[in-house]
Amino acid sequence: MRIVHYISLMRHDVGGPSRAVLDMCSALASAGHEVALVTGDGEAWPREWKTDPAFNWDGAERVGGVITPRMWKVNSPNWPIKRFSPGELRRLKNMLVGTDVVHLHGLWEPSNSQIATLARSMNIPYVVSIHGVLDDWSMAQRGWKKRLYLGIMGRRTLEQAAFVHCTAEGEQEQSRKWMPAARVKVIPCLFDLGPYHNLPGPDAARAKFPHLTNGRPSVLFLSRVHYKKGIEVLIDAAALLRDAGVEANILIAGGGDEGYLAGLRRQVASLNLADRVEFLGAVKSPHKESLYQACQVFALPSSQENFGFVFFEALACELPVVTTFNVDTWQELKESGGSVIVKRDARAFADAIKGVLSQPAARAQMGSKGRAWVMENLDTGKVLRSFERAYEEAVGNA
Repeated sequence: MRIVHYISLMRHDVGGPSRAVLDMCSALASAGHEVALVTGDGEAWPREWKTDPAFNWDGAERVGGVITPRMWKVNSPNWPIKRFSPGELRRLKNMLVGTDVVHLHGLWEPSNSQIATLARSMNIPYVVSIHGVLDDWSMAQRGWKKRLYLGIMGRRTLEQAAFVHCTAEGEQEQSRKWMPAARVKVIPCLFDLGPYHNLPGPDAARAKFPHLTNGRPSVLFLSRVHYKKGIEVLIDAAALLRDAGVEANILIAGGGDEGYLAGLRRQVASLNLADRVEFLGAVKSPHKESLYQACQVFALPSSQENFGFVFFEALACELPVVTTFNVDTWQELKESGGSVIVKRDARAFADAIKGVLSQPAARAQMGSKGRAWVMENLDTGKVLRSFERAYEEAVGNA
């Protein structure tokens, strides 16, 4: 099958959507499909993938007998309306000749709707992954603009798609009211579990981060440092834990806006938590997996998460999770047996963390259950087959 994925920005600082697209393209290509990733900004694309200045499906390359995904960089949509020029649309049309299915990522960029219209005119089915943009919290941010866009073109793009991809039942429940006539399929993100089959152990993280060796259990936050993640809640929870006599490190791993980070550091100082809260900066593999293994609890008091790769990374490393009902996958996380789901406030987080830390045997059992659930339910081949069946159905109904 020949599959084109389009995402307007392929950047590390965008977070989950870029990660999801990369893992999906890699898995589809490994399964023998011809895959092209089209983007206007490819900062995060793997450099070993071939970049085609003039795309032609017949130019597929194989490395070790496996077809590799290809990149096709388009000129970024024009500002301020983020639409492709007529010339760029002609290039895209030529590229789509011979394509079986188009997979769009995101919604708010008019360029997505332009490609959807182009695909329809060529009788090519298209799919839209909305990546949480219709969640309640997301729609509350500049909501009037988003409702206006839905009315002008967004809802039509969704409802004329072969299907809209949601990553969890929670996402489908929240988004349905904005696209009542759309066909929806719930499939988890395609997650590369390769690094989690043979874990590196905690020693590398302990050598790199001295806080892990001070004798206290460690609570890990690992994500993009952004106001929606609720780091302030976790810092307030750290003060409550200290006041309750609970010894614990709070480790905050991730990069973000320096102004926001400065505010978090001021909060830590005002609560006299400098000896308990440590900012680690961005942590990448293999130190990331080692860090999960060196900690005792993963805590993310987020206002909204779509799939939340970090939850399942933590569980795959046998690290129990504490998070909120605001994340789309909270039902799946609870079902895993490795997670505690609470309200998004400091007291609830402090109590949940204290409960997990105070019961080592139960914590170990949570870790084992969580890892087993991830390996069974998010198995790369299993999720890949779900996407393949969905694509085949879309092509058959075109």
